[in-house]
Amino acid sequence: MQFGTSGVIAIVLAKGGWTLEQIAIYEALLFMGGIYTFFWLAGGNNALLQLFPKLDSESGRRGLFNSFLLFTAAGILSGLLIYGTANLVIDKITKFSTLPYLGLLSVYIAINAPTLFIHVYYLLLGQFKKIIFFGMIGFSLQLAAVAIPVLTGLGLKEVLYCLIAWASFKFVWVVVLIYRHTQWRLDPSFLRKYWHLALPLLLLAFIGKGSEYASTFLVTALFSDETAFAIYRYGAREIPLSLIMLSALATSLLPVASGNLEEGLKAIRKHSTRLAHFLFPVSIVFMVLSPVLFPLVFSPEFKPSAYIFNTLAFYLSNRILMPQVLTMARGHNFAVTMSALIEFFAVVLLCYLLGRSFGLVGIAMGSVLAFFVDRIYLIIYNWKKLGIHPSSYINWRVYLVYNALLIAAYCISFQM
Repeated sequence: MQFGTSGVIAIVLAKGGWTLEQIAIYEALLFMGGIYTFFWLAGGNNALLQLFPKLDSESGRRGLFNSFLLFTAAGILSGLLIYGTANLVIDKITKFSTLPYLGLLSVYIAINAPTLFIHVYYLLLGQFKKIIFFGMIGFSLQLAAVAIPVLTGLGLKEVLYCLIAWASFKFVWVVVLIYRHTQWRLDPSFLRKYWHLALPLLLLAFIGKGSEYASTFLVTALFSDETAFAIYRYGAREIPLSLIMLSALATSLLPVASGNLEEGLKAIRKHSTRLAHFLFPVSIVFMVLSPVLFPLVFSPEFKPSAYIFNTLAFYLSNRILMPQVLTMARGHNFAVTMSALIEFFAVVLLCYLLGRSFGLVGIAMGSVLAFFVDRIYLIIYNWKKLGIHPSSYINWRVYLVYNALLIAAYCISFQM
């Protein structure tokens, strides 16, 4: 639902009469909000998922209330930081002339950020059907909050007002949820445990997810034409099916590899090969058709986005390898953190150099190559430090054949 809503909103903006400049500012505002929140949202989420199952019923109810207070405070702080420092960041680093409505963005972030844990609360409370129920209502209202003002000829200011109203609705929802299912009492013991667990996860999320934000941020630093940001953001979308299926597979294989390494190796090789037979052909078809589909689905101005999309399709070549599953299964989490740090610096260097030489496609290429550096590091680490030969979990014949076909499709797409 999240991927679908995001995609439909992108189509609405492109088809609804907004110019590339307007779309670029909208995307830049949301991106700026993400910079101030992505790390604590990811780290806070993972810490809560790890700590809550270890608590008894009473402590768990207090823990959910205290976590809500933390997330609300973090949302307010993020909003204040956006309002106070975003213009400084824009002036000193990016080539945007200015970003309007930072006050409205700050209010939106402050209200919306703590609501992004509603599905997590339902998950921890065991109310799984309500996750779907909330998703259907929440994402429908999000789509309406953007589509109605755009399709009725209104501008960005009205869209932000509608998004604030949508976020407010969700905030009331989460307050009612917390009121009904938690114990409203401060718990210093929980807060200490949570903080000690969350801090390293926040740092890991900042390093790992920061690579994605760094590459996009370089678009604003290298290109004075603000429309370039919209073109890049519309193309910087992995095929959702690939991302979801490979992430789910990696998560499901981790306990298998942790329990029995030999079984884990066989399972990774078997299931990654099976997914390769499905995902590579799908990616090849999308790659060839994207130069035709992007102008039709969005607008002719977004045809360059297709080549960014095609370049980032090579993320599949990296995600299908899965050396991180074995590294984490053996308890060497520091190596995963180190690889993420290496990837971050590789992203900055490669995206900068390739972006200057090849434009927006060069930035996308730098992101893919940096991710490849991450995977190669972990493959070598598993081989040299853990004694796990790459061939024991990678079907090289299938991998190389499909990548050759993917490269051929990539070259063909530039002739479309």
